[in-house]
Amino acid sequence: MKNVVILNTLDNNANSMHMTIVDKLNKVLSLEKCDVQHYKIQDLHIMSCVGCFGCWVKTPGMCSIVDDSNDIINAIKKTNYLVLLSTIMFGSYSSDMKKIIDRLAPLAEPFFRQIDGITQHVPRINREVRIIAIGVNDTGQDKYGDVFSLLVEKNAQNFFNSRHICLVYKSSVGCKGLGDKILSFMRG
Repeated sequence: MKNVVILNTLDNNANSMHMTIVDKLNKVLSLEKCDVQHYKIQDLHIMSCVGCFGCWVKTPGMCSIVDDSNDIINAIKKTNYLVLLSTIMFGSYSSDMKKIIDRLAPLAEPFFRQIDGITQHVPRINREVRIIAIGVNDTGQDKYGDVFSLLVEKNAQNFFNSRHICLVYKSSVGCKGLGDKILSFMRG
């Protein structure tokens, strides 16, 4: 069985497009008989990273700040797929998603390595965690979607050195093909 952790910062109440994305994703995960842990980030108590590096020195592999982020970190340590659902803000994640991404530092060792000339952290997880990122870009700036895709690629490399897929949609256009693209990625 495939384990999936979803980190969701989309506002399902404010935007029918956001609900459609979540619905299509859930259908694919059900079809693939995945064990899913869905975290609605806005409903959790997640504090900002303070840059203390306690996750590397004092409590290796766990954040020293006590909040809901450690539950997420533990779930990611056991998962096969990490799904990031976020609006795109200036080419980056939403502020809530950025906050939890920053708090994933315990998933990396405090050491670096070079792969293909790129310096990245040594991951604590010794297996592939594939990333599925879905961004909603309603900024009117297509370049923000391109920057978001590059950011997701670099995060996937740095945390897990893993395969990833990044899908960017606009509410005005819809999310045609989302289910097929995720299904193809998961089966490939």
